[in-house]
Amino acid sequence: LLIPLMLYDLGYEPPAIIAGSNLTSIPLLGNWFKRVKGIPVERHKANDQGYVKSFFDTLNRVIFDDNDLLFFMEGGRTYDGAIRDPKTVVLKAAIHAQKDLNKFGIDEAVYIQPVSISYDFVVDRRAFEVLDWAKKWKDKGNRFEKITGGALYYMWDALSFGLEIGRKHGNVYLNFGEPIDIRKAVCSWNGNSNGKLERALANYTLSRIKTSYVNTDTICAAAAIRNGAYQQAMNDHESGVMLLEARGIINWGYNRKELFIRTVDNHALDYYANSYIPEGRYSPKAQQSVPARPRVDVVLAQQLNGSVITELR
Repeated sequence: LLIPLMLYDLGYEPPAIIAGSNLTSIPLLGNWFKRVKGIPVERHKANDQGYVKSFFDTLNRVIFDDNDLLFFMEGGRTYDGAIRDPKTVVLKAAIHAQKDLNKFGIDEAVYIQPVSISYDFVVDRRAFEVLDWAKKWKDKGNRFEKITGGALYYMWDALSFGLEIGRKHGNVYLNFGEPIDIRKAVCSWNGNSNGKLERALANYTLSRIKTSYVNTDTICAAAAIRNGAYQQAMNDHESGVMLLEARGIINWGYNRKELFIRTVDNHALDYYANSYIPEGRYSPKAQQSVPARPRVDVVLAQQLNGSVITELR
């Protein structure tokens, strides 16, 4: 919800949103998704070829008709804080739409706009242990486990989020990276496999997201503490240490002038430590320059056995 609301405040028309059917079926929220041209995803039909083709055709039509489309490359929430492998179905539709534009002689380009989001604290993180367990039952269990896991998942998800309403959770950092021109990628692609082009674009987009990502004080402090660098955590990210203590994730103090930090909630500390991205930038309090971007096209060339995407630096 954050990205379309931010775009609306900036004077842009909110994009169509791809969201799981578990969200689009919620009263009030589901109606809002319909009003903003939401496109529901039936995740349990991932192996249904008819559904996949229909979903792909819908995406292709939306992009070809010059509509903005918001999607999350990982396909869902991460329960351990680490970035998940990117999904490629939307990028495949975008590539297909660009080829259609080229075929019909329409001088327009499809762009990918990388966006990164990071938080001081994730609102519903405390529910992730239960949600992770319930999701595994819901997706892969027997009939009883699917019903039980599904009921627990949706009930606990709604309850945990509701209990957090009204509490302060710090700041949210929303950053827009440099856009990626799919037309250039399509025209400069030397390989024969569209699948490799989709994967290359997915990995490249993810690298752009990483370079605009903000490593917050809580994320940096958690990463340092997990690595045993207690003094570094206190010296460089003291506010993050204090925030982690306030949330009951750690305790700290001094023993004969030696700093000690004791982890109280290992799962929570791991979540924030796993959220640390080395390619990202630090200090949400002060505008600092983004680190130089790696030559991702060279990396992709190595991954794709010599096939190079040019002009994507």
